[in-house]
Amino acid sequence: MNAIPRLSRILIISLALKADAQDSLIDLLPWSPSSPIAVDVRGQLSTTFWSTTSPPPALNRQSGNYLDPRASVAFDITAYDHLSFHTTVRVDQGFDPLDSDQYEARVDEYFLRYTPFDSNVLNFQAGRFATVFGGWVAQHDPFDTPFLSAPLPYSQILAVNIRNPDANSAQVIAQRNRNQIPGLFETSKSLWASVIWGPSYGSGLAISGQSQHLDYALEVKNIPLTEQATDWDSSWSRLEHPTWSGRIGYRPDASLALGISASRGPYLSLDAVSLLPAGTDLGDFPYTSIGADFRWAAGHFIVTGELIASEYTGLDDLPLRNLSYYGEVRWKASPSLFLAARWGQSLNDKIRAPDGEQVRWSPNLWRVSMAAGWRVTPDFLIKGEFNHTSIDESGTDDQNLFGLNATWRF
Repeated sequence: MNAIPRLSRILIISLALKADAQDSLIDLLPWSPSSPIAVDVRGQLSTTFWSTTSPPPALNRQSGNYLDPRASVAFDITAYDHLSFHTTVRVDQGFDPLDSDQYEARVDEYFLRYTPFDSNVLNFQAGRFATVFGGWVAQHDPFDTPFLSAPLPYSQILAVNIRNPDANSAQVIAQRNRNQIPGLFETSKSLWASVIWGPSYGSGLAISGQSQHLDYALEVKNIPLTEQATDWDSSWSRLEHPTWSGRIGYRPDASLALGISASRGPYLSLDAVSLLPAGTDLGDFPYTSIGADFRWAAGHFIVTGELIASEYTGLDDLPLRNLSYYGEVRWKASPSLFLAARWGQSLNDKIRAPDGEQVRWSPNLWRVSMAAGWRVTPDFLIKGEFNHTSIDESGTDDQNLFGLNATWRF
């Protein structure tokens, strides 16, 4: 495999750029130290050891024990304080653990941002970037979150088939519920949606801004929040059926932040187009989500949480409703040590089967997670996580996940 050479090249190039960004690169262009153009290069090297039950929980696709290394480099160029460009390049086996059998170099983010005023009251952005929905996405960097996995609404599949609209009919749902056909956890995760799939790196346009106490953001993108990481490269032509998402935040003081979010767009993937019923298109199968988030800091504690209500429109306008939430507490035991705990639930409505019986369209479940971390230096972090998922479905075992990670940033 050529994984080691690729990781080595990323590291060598990143260190060289970081060392020369203020000197060699400026002299080459040529820029002086007082130039209005600034360059910033940051890198991370990390590896995670995963140990999971079968079937694996969350968005992990493989069970057993395995390593998941990753290298990433972020570039930022700012011109005249009003125009900036950002890109993040990663080398790994997929955004989610072992999505791919091969190592790949992937550009997860690239966007151009224009700030017309001296303050951030108004920003325009175009490119590929993380969603503005919710409160977790803005803090999903390894050094910002105490956990290795995303919270339950961002990392749990639901029985909404994004590849085949016929699988979202009352008849098929009833068959799954009665174990007449393979259920949610007996089939490939590539078939199913999540409430939000991780940070949801989609391509599109955004407008945002903030003042002393308020912030806002609105985006239009080519993928829904439910889109799997393997499909984030969807064509810009998908903007024919765009997904609109927005968030409004309020910060009464430095210790408290509140937010409300909303999103609407088609949840089916492009793979489903050829299977759509006659006379319909992707826009006839929408997904709507409304959420609320908070973050409170006091002393050595940080408490965060989100509540998200979602509805997917199945075949024959069948409403598939879900309520997901999580809450987490982080305790900074010392300047370099922290402990954290998180609880989350996914609750799903019942639908009427063709024979009149009420059946649950997706299993209810809950997850508890525990994490601990040691910041060895300001730029070297070791942390571990254990989570347990209990599923309310006959014949489905509980799922366990353990992860141990080391990350170095430079």
